[in-house]
Amino acid sequence: MRAAFIAVLVTVTGCEKADDLSTRSAPRAALASPAPRASVNTAAGLTRVSAPAPAMAIAAPVTVPAGWTAEQDVDGRWSFRLPSGATVRLDRAPADVATTATGYLEYKLEWSWDPGTSADIVSSESRPGGFAATLLVRTADDPDHPRLAYHAVWNADGVRTRCEADALPDEASRDQVAAMCASARW
Repeated sequence: MRAAFIAVLVTVTGCEKADDLSTRSAPRAALASPAPRASVNTAAGLTRVSAPAPAMAIAAPVTVPAGWTAEQDVDGRWSFRLPSGATVRLDRAPADVATTATGYLEYKLEWSWDPGTSADIVSSESRPGGFAATLLVRTADDPDHPRLAYHAVWNADGVRTRCEADALPDEASRDQVAAMCASARW
């Protein structure tokens, strides 16, 4: 009777008592998603995060600066939050996405950003099969206070990869974002 109650409890809640883990024959992974794994390199102040991939999704381990948080959604897209509150998005880029800084900027202006937004490419560099660029973005409602942005599209391990951060507080944060994005491995 006790075993049947625990089986129902596990099925309904995804929880089970620690002392019953060793007696169950079903693997725990089948019951609930395992927690993300992380290892810390305190000398460099970096954390390597590797989360399990949901069904039909991807996992992208990256080197994350200390103090940042990482989440992976059900579609395999990653979001990283800096201590300043800025967000970085990392995912597989669509096959038809522009692979030049100017082409990508045109796409963002036409399809992603609010009407009246303008942007300038501050710097751009080549990446395998793409680019990485720093932008100054001016929104229509506050053109006098441009925000620093970092966008990159490139091939990482044969996978077209996209990394975006739209509201970075300073160049040091931009450098951290660039390093984190460059560390992406599929």
